Amino acid sequence: MRIAMEVMLGIVAFCWLLMAADEPTVDEASRRIWDAEIYNKPAGLILDNWELVEGLMLCKEGNGIDNQLAAFSTVMRGGLIDDCVITERKLTVLAQEIKGAGLTADEKEALRGLLQRIVKGYGDRAMAPFADATPFRGVTRGLGMTIKGAKGMVDAVQRVHRVHGWTATVEDGTDLPFERYKEAIDKGIPILLERDGRYTVGVGYVTVEGKGHLIVADLGKIAFEKEGVAYLPSAHEYFQSLPPDDPARKMYEHNKSRRDLVGDYVVGSGKPLPPGITIEEFDRGRYKATFVHGWRESAEAWRPEVEKIVGAKGRG
Repeated sequence: MRIAMEVMLGIVAFCWLLMAADEPTVDEASRRIWDAEIYNKPAGLILDNWELVEGLMLCKEGNGIDNQLAAFSTVMRGGLIDDCVITERKLTVLAQEIKGAGLTADEKEALRGLLQRIVKGYGDRAMAPFADATPFRGVTRGLGMTIKGAKGMVDAVQRVHRVHGWTATVEDGTDLPFERYKEAIDKGIPILLERDGRYTVGVGYVTVEGKGHLIVADLGKIAFEKEGVAYLPSAHEYFQSLPPDDPARKMYEHNKSRRDLVGDYVVGSGKPLPPGITIEEFDRGRYKATFVHGWRESAEAWRPEVEKIVGAKGRG
């Protein structure tokens, strides 16, 4: 009996060690750089770009969401896309530009029919194509339905364009100089990085002893963090205008201080370096880099169908 108990305890201990080994840990070399160059340093010491990407929401890879989708979702979120849906107004604007004149009643009706086919074909996906891969939201799963089977990022963005009414410029390359990465980060563009089939996101850079380093987030290794209730700026302004003893103001202050909601990790130089973010000495041959930027509202992906409705003899 004693031998059996010792064997059982040994098995439990071994399993615990395996589980502990799977838990991501902070990269010590990266932590030293983070603490020396980034952590709680004034913006002027953070080297050009960090403030521009400090608020980038990172999606955690999990709940069945694959690595490429999580990374692409995060890069899309970095574009701060809003109003993500093909609407009758967007189709009308495109149709009038193509025709060069106002639309007839029959043309407007045909456009409404086209919109109905779009909604029927894509459903709720058109409402929110990006962000949150948390277990509580299915948004990224909807994006996954859109880009499933896409052959590269250009094809993925084209599919997003047709389904969700937003498009972007996609540039990629290998063996790029460090300056190309710096230029993107300085403009607030997170970088999709691919190496051996694994996707990460470049969220910053730093120079250490004269050598460039990339700050890289591996979404599958970054844990969720506790957060309070999120408010829009207009809501903050409203509640802060109330007297301090107003019940609604008190509830607002209480909600702000809560840290019992689970949310995506937000990159911040005022936080200790978490597991999953590493600072790597730059090697121009290490990654294939994809820069997705200039997100803009557009119904252009539906031009062929709209041309059939209004004809293509106008200014288009």
